[in-house]
Amino acid sequence: MKTLFLVVGAIGSGKSSVCKYLFSESKLGKIAFIASDEYKIKYFNVEVTKGNKGYRAADELMMEALEMAAADNNVDNILVEFCPMRQNKIRTILSIVNKYNLKVILFLVHTEGSDVNVSRTSLRNETSDKVDQKKVLKSYEYVFINSFIFMESASRVYFIDNSKTMPRVVGFLKNNTMSILDTKCRWIKKISERLS
Repeated sequence: MKTLFLVVGAIGSGKSSVCKYLFSESKLGKIAFIASDEYKIKYFNVEVTKGNKGYRAADELMMEALEMAAADNNVDNILVEFCPMRQNKIRTILSIVNKYNLKVILFLVHTEGSDVNVSRTSLRNETSDKVDQKKVLKSYEYVFINSFIFMESASRVYFIDNSKTMPRVVGFLKNNTMSILDTKCRWIKKISERLS
């Protein structure tokens, strides 16, 4: 069975860092790496991303790539990085999971406060595309809520706190059993309360 490794998180949470670690350090076989930011950078310039046109087009390319990778017998596993803000993107991914009977392992990357995300995107704004602070704050709340949709389809969920310089696993969920590895992490407590 092909595995879909889903790395989800808000804008500025550090999803790309986690993906790079997973992609380079693990033995995932022939893996397809799919991220809408990669398509945005490759095909759309900064001007096109204004008004979300570039983001939406990149999302569409990402969904097409995901379906192609799911159907490709030469691909062992799929690693997808994205910010689950839009319901249609979430539904499309779940329909591909069901259609191709993919095993899902979810990595939720989050931070202790939206100020961390805003700070990271401010640095990004100086070097690449501009991200509106309101969008960062909105994504911080939406992603936390929307990630629960994927938890239902996942065989395992790893909760990764990326508030500091090094991402760390603060909890995991397997067989409907939640294990908290860091009791000082406030957001993992919220998830545990919501799941119980």
